[in-house]
Amino acid sequence: MQTTKLQADAIIGGKRYPAGADVTAKPEAIALGIQRAVKADIRAQIEARAGDALSLLGTQADVLGIVLMHTLADVIATSENPGNEAQRRRLEIMQALAGEADLGALAQAALAKVTSGEAILTASLKGLEGVIDETLARSTETAQVLIQASGAQPTGNEETTNA
Repeated sequence: MQTTKLQADAIIGGKRYPAGADVTAKPEAIALGIQRAVKADIRAQIEARAGDALSLLGTQADVLGIVLMHTLADVIATSENPGNEAQRRRLEIMQALAGEADLGALAQAALAKVTSGEAILTASLKGLEGVIDETLARSTETAQVLIQASGAQPTGNEETTNA
């Protein structure tokens, strides 16, 4: 171990040290501590701009409720009208997840619970437009923090690979 003057904030041993502080630690611990501080600062900025972890989790739950309803509707429609090969294949994949249970009946029962009010999705309370608006706003704020942290500028035209 050696004493080093920090060039950036660091979290070492659970304690935050400001840049310029003298610390006694292994160089690897200092490097890791700087990474921890950067990550903590990014998370704090995300929380300040997009919402705390529980708010973000709530938005994610809203989106998952919408995705669930879409999946149920897709299963029901495909079960009733297995018109093309892609639809039949999606149904086979979902049936494999359901095991011995009747997938169409499961989807119908779940949809009935939601439509009767026996089960309530948070997305139903907010409405589709509200969920979409909230999701896009929180995602945009989070992305802007990450862009600032990385120095990258998105163009909206980035190509993605399956690497």
